[in-house]
Amino acid sequence: NIKKTYGNNGAAVAFIRAAKAFNDDEYEKGMRDLGLASKAALKYVRTIGPEKWARVKATTGRFTLMTTNICETFNSVIKEVKDLPICHLVDFIRKWLMKWFAKHRQEARDWPHYLSKSAYNIIQERWHVANKFVASHVYGEEYEVDACENLDQHSVYVDQKSCTCGVFDYQHLPCAHVLAVCETFLIKTDDFCGPHHKTSVWRSMYEPPIFPVGSSNTWKIPENVAARVVLHPNTKPDKGPRSIHRKRSAIEKRAKPKKQRGCSNCHQKGHYASTCKR
Repeated sequence: NIKKTYGNNGAAVAFIRAAKAFNDDEYEKGMRDLGLASKAALKYVRTIGPEKWARVKATTGRFTLMTTNICETFNSVIKEVKDLPICHLVDFIRKWLMKWFAKHRQEARDWPHYLSKSAYNIIQERWHVANKFVASHVYGEEYEVDACENLDQHSVYVDQKSCTCGVFDYQHLPCAHVLAVCETFLIKTDDFCGPHHKTSVWRSMYEPPIFPVGSSNTWKIPENVAARVVLHPNTKPDKGPRSIHRKRSAIEKRAKPKKQRGCSNCHQKGHYASTCKR
């Protein structure tokens, strides 16, 4: 949205860097670059409030979730059927969720590692980076990790499950610096992974089944429910065709109105030169 609204690719890159920063230094650097690229974009994101889009400013543990990604994904799923009657739409959603849960339930059951598949893949990628680091013991549960290639240095506190890079603190998964310490000093990484990254939690998410509702002729409806009379809403529909576009949230910037074309002969709006009466 930043790139589309302000037409500035540099502003979009700086905003993403600030949004995904794991510590305050990276966040401030991203915001400075955003201000240099587009002052209007900087003002816009500050007006929204960084706690709604920046990882380090979030008041709750948001991990990698953004504001509207889930809604947009689900909207794409029901795009072709959202004009159906409500009963058919609800049944489509139920059937889609039933298949989705069944697929991922089986995938979780077949996975052999104690970490979920996504967490396992992240750790494997970080092991390749950790092999290039040099870890040293400072005192007690504190360690120092040097990145030889870029002269970067971070401190790891094993007892606090914390690293000054911020990745370990926010993701609850060992960063490359923690893995370097574990490799050098023969420390097990199992206890450093948050419980929500475990395969057992992944399996429990998809364990509840979604059952088919069957034909309406076989439903056993209680008498008190069958006796209810449901009337149409006491409202008038808006004139004109019904909107089929997604309703924008309050924090999303409204699209600019399209420029209305006019006549090149009389310079009036509402018609073209080919239909001009002058």
